[in-house]
Amino acid sequence: MKVSEVAKNEFKKSFRSLFFGILLSCLSSLASVTLMGAAGYFLTMMGIAGFLGVSCNIFILSALIRLCALLRTLLRYIERIINHKLTFMVIEKWRTALFSKVLNLSYDDAAKLKSHDVERVLRHDIAVIEALYIKQALPIICAFILGLALGFFLCAFSYLLAFTTLGLMFLGAVLAPLVLLKLKGRLKLQEAFLEERLHRQSGNLILGLFDLLTVGALEKVFYKVSKLSRRKATLHAKFVLYEDLLNALLTTLASLTLPLAFLIVIPLFNQGLLSGSQVVCLAIVAMAAFEWVMAVPSSLISFKESLLSLRRIYFLEQKGTKSVKTLTNVTIGSKVQQVTFKNISFYRENLELFKDFNYCFRSDTNYLIQGPIGCGKTTLILLFAGILEPKLGEIFLDEQKYESGLYKKWREHYALSLQEISFLPGTIKSILQEGKTEASEEECWHALELATLDKVIRKLPQGLDTYLGGATLLSGGELRRLCIARSLIANKEFLILDEPFEGLDDKTSLNLIDNVLKFRRGVIIISHKTLLSKLDNLEELRLKRNLI
Repeated sequence: MKVSEVAKNEFKKSFRSLFFGILLSCLSSLASVTLMGAAGYFLTMMGIAGFLGVSCNIFILSALIRLCALLRTLLRYIERIINHKLTFMVIEKWRTALFSKVLNLSYDDAAKLKSHDVERVLRHDIAVIEALYIKQALPIICAFILGLALGFFLCAFSYLLAFTTLGLMFLGAVLAPLVLLKLKGRLKLQEAFLEERLHRQSGNLILGLFDLLTVGALEKVFYKVSKLSRRKATLHAKFVLYEDLLNALLTTLASLTLPLAFLIVIPLFNQGLLSGSQVVCLAIVAMAAFEWVMAVPSSLISFKESLLSLRRIYFLEQKGTKSVKTLTNVTIGSKVQQVTFKNISFYRENLELFKDFNYCFRSDTNYLIQGPIGCGKTTLILLFAGILEPKLGEIFLDEQKYESGLYKKWREHYALSLQEISFLPGTIKSILQEGKTEASEEECWHALELATLDKVIRKLPQGLDTYLGGATLLSGGELRRLCIARSLIANKEFLILDEPFEGLDDKTSLNLIDNVLKFRRGVIIISHKTLLSKLDNLEELRLKRNLI
């Protein structure tokens, strides 16, 4: 299912709520204008009565004012519950569906996406849907519906009054913002693009903080980020000023509507076509109706910015749609004996990594893969693990041919420890249990012992309960061995170790590999260290670097 269909289906299922929410929003706005009209009429009547020294009945109008106030509050409360609930439901479903697609992106597509870019789409841009409906679409829809109703209502008394009121409303709420967008719209888009650049550079600054510190470039990059922030703030301040000026224009036009309405309807009063109370009510309603369009200018101005967020969502959605893989009805044995490469070809840009490559990895044999930088060692492992797919050729898991839909079942048969250290923040025990959820403390200590890390962990005050986050008590080499222990504890048919000895001395490296090879088979090691070539229980595979 496409992500866009998620939103459509949720709105379709909640069509009654959507319609009812718009209706309640219109009714609450109508109640608000009625309240203002009744209050204005009440004050006018009291002033006239006081001036003439006559008595009047205030109880009916007082009750009407209270009723309108209560009705407006109640309608707004119910309307916001319905509309916000509907919007949050769509956001929740959409975010979940989009996140599932991100998880299923191909390796190449995922590598091009930065984590903070994905995070922005999933958090900020999806939340734009709330603003797009609640703060933009809903005010415009209500203003249009109520504007038509007001036009018909005023036409029953005076076509000129209806034309004047609606004309002034259109001038202040629609025409002026559109002219502003025409003249200054580039500034709004520029602000949105600056925000995107600021978000990206801030993310890069955080991710590369230590690297920037080591080369002394932190102040330079920080200055660039600060400069972007100041430019964005300046543009935002300009548009805040423009929005305030538009609101002031609307308020001024509303104030002008009152005397203009009196000038239009007083001749009707002189002709006996309208009573004095009708004159006052019409004038106040014409002025109060401007409340319906007060939110329209900001809605129109921010619409282009919302479209940029929707484009980012659509881009991520399309990536996920093209790369998403569905699980087919296939069966793979509970234990895999071998993985066979047949005539595999793989290339990237001008580099041909494999051409007609044939090899068979058995789960009862250990392997050492060596070769120069760029020869495709890591790519071979990613092909083996089903993370990458070959351009040509076939891969077999026992007798089952690899297909896109098999990737989940494929990954049940191997444990992978990549060159880049990666783990979720948590205790050492919880990190190890990522490999095997039900792993006991005894199993955790055994895996750490195999990885030659048990003595280090035992010296920590909290042992397995030591929390590891952004800054840890362990060195890079120790963290690498922790990741290896996590892979060992998974106990899969194949254990893949990509450059497992980075940051380790030769003695520790030999102890580690000796422990692992004595413990199990099906180990595939990628390493440039020549000392491993001396081991007898490793089948060696050498790769060459070829340019097309």
